[in-house]
Parts: sequence; C-alpha cells; structure tokens
Amino acid sequence: MLETPSLGLLRAAFERLQTRLGPLMSPPGGPVIFSGEANCWPFTHSWREQPFVSGDYRPDFVYRYGSGRSNLRGDQVCKYWRRTLGRRAIAHNVTKEHAFPIHLPFPNSGVFMGRAGSIRRLFELATETLGKFGDFADQALVFSMALEAAAADRPWVPLRVDSTGELFASLHGQERGTISTRLRAPRACDFMGRAQWGFYSAALDPQLPTRWSAAAQVAPNRHQRPPPAIVHFNGDQKPYYEERCHESVYLETAIMGLPPGTCAFNDVEHGVEVLFSSLTWEDVDVLTRPVDIRRPLVQRPTLSLLIGLTGGTVRKVAEVREYLLSLGVTDNHLLV
Repeated sequence: MLETPSLGLLRAAFERLQTRLGPLMSPPGGPVIFSGEANCWPFTHSWREQPFVSGDYRPDFVYRYGSGRSNLRGDQVCKYWRRTLGRRAIAHNVTKEHAFPIHLPFPNSGVFMGRAGSIRRLFELATETLGKFGDFADQALVFSMALEAAAADRPWVPLRVDSTGELFASLHGQERGTISTRLRAPRACDFMGRAQWGFYSAALDPQLPTRWSAAAQVAPNRHQRPPPAIVHFNGDQKPYYEERCHESVYLETAIMGLPPGTCAFNDVEHGVEVLFSSLTWEDVDVLTRPVDIRRPLVQRPTLSLLIGLTGGTVRKVAEVREYLLSLGVTDNHLLV
C-alpha cells in the first residue's frame, strides 16, 4: 500500500536511504533496497516469541558461500544473519524506541526498489546463486544472494535491507498501534488519521510543518522522520489490509466524487491510460482512453494533491486548474 503524499517524496526517500546505507561497493546505480521484516523466513530457527514463526526450509542443506570460507546449514542462516547483516547500532543518548521504533532486520522478497541497471545486475546474481544453491524459494534466494556477496573474495553490495522502515515496512507480527505511537504518525490505511496529521497538506506544499515535510525527511532520529512510504501487509497482517485499506481507498476516492476504488496506470508504449474502478468487492470496471504521454510531467495531479487543494485556500475550479498548470500539469491530464 502506497502511503506517501507524492511520488516525489517516494523517490527522495529511496535516494536518502541509499545514501544513509553507504559507503557502498555496488553497481553504479547503488544497491537494490529490499523491505525488511521482523521474522526470519523461510529458514528454521528456535525463536518462539512474537513475531517469530519458524519455517522448515532446507534445515540440513550446507551453504558454501563465496569460496567455501563460510559454510552454514540451513538451520543456522537466521542466527548468522541476525548477528552479522541484521545487526543494529543504538545511537548514544537515544532510547531504543526512539532510535528504532521499527526494527525489521530480515529481508522480505515481496517488496524492493532499485534503479534499472542495479536490478538487472541483481537478477544476474540471482541466476548465478540459483544455479549454485538451487533456492527456488524467492525469499531464501534473497538471503543467499546477500550472504554469497558478503563472503566473496571481493565483496560488493547487491542489496540492502530497509531495517528501520524508512521506505518499506513488511508488518507481519507488528503492533500497528505501537508503531504509530512511536513514529508519532497515523496508522497505515487510516484516511481520517492522514487528514488530521497533514498528509494531504504535504501533497500541496512539502514545506508545511507535517510528518512528511522537507524538514522531517532529513531529521536525525528515526521517530522524527516520516512513516514508511510503502506498507506490505504480509503474514498475519493480511486481514487488516482487506478490511482497513479497502475502506481507506473507498473514502479517499469518494470524497473527490470518483467511483470507489479508482486507480489508473499509463501504458507509455501504446499511449493509453487504463482506469480501474472497483464498484463492489468483486466487480471491477475497466476504461481505456488514448492520451499523449510522450514527455514526462513535472507533477501529475495525484489524488492526494487534489484533496490537499480542496482543503486549502484554493477552492474554485478555475483556481485549481491554474494551480495545477503552474506545476507543469498539461490540459490533457486535467479532468475537471
């Protein structure tokens, strides 16, 4: 679920995270960033407290990473990761809760982001690692790629895990209320909470004092920076997604007079925009129309931006149109 006021903020969060995780020996585009999660899956481990759930993946298989200097059985992978690649440092004079309101040290293969060149190199490494170890389970393959690269004769960093939830958060086993309190932010998929915390105002002006402001984005401590831009409801969080996220999207689209559950994507190659509208839980209408999308827009008229405009000082249709045009939005992309 995308939980950021604008795509510009999403890109900025990605670029800051790459910088924060340096120094890097990686492809020219930097490492691919993977979502972190609190549980180590699918490998076997002995941890039983919340949020841990043990898998049973290849417990007796011996992984010989790099040139064979690092040998691990499948049932040792989680412990090794936890004390090496998953290790964290607590800042001086900062409580654990403030330094790490979210701690997600283990990789989750369901969500990742990187530049095209870095992802191509990662897929090449995935093919090599798959041939060496035979890990057809995608999440196990991510562990193996990272550990293989770390044990290589000339190590380089193909991927990093967003362990503090700057960009992503995979929420299995997490208490959403506790995370919200520690981050001083609304819960995920909370339309009214977003409005109260200034989410839509941030889409209008990133300089306004909100949890997503330009100042908050570069704050020194994690609890002062924005909540995760993309939330992944894996494991025991799927029911929350089905209930609360659908409701939040319905409210967000309804307030703008759109059919509930409306979303869109552009097919650049064919010059077509496709609109999806979920009329019920199961029925979806699909509408396509030709559009001129040969050149990128400075800013697209996102729903968050429109809600921010209607709640601010700009209210008349003509004023909204003029404001959007000043952002670089063309007449072809205005639906008034």
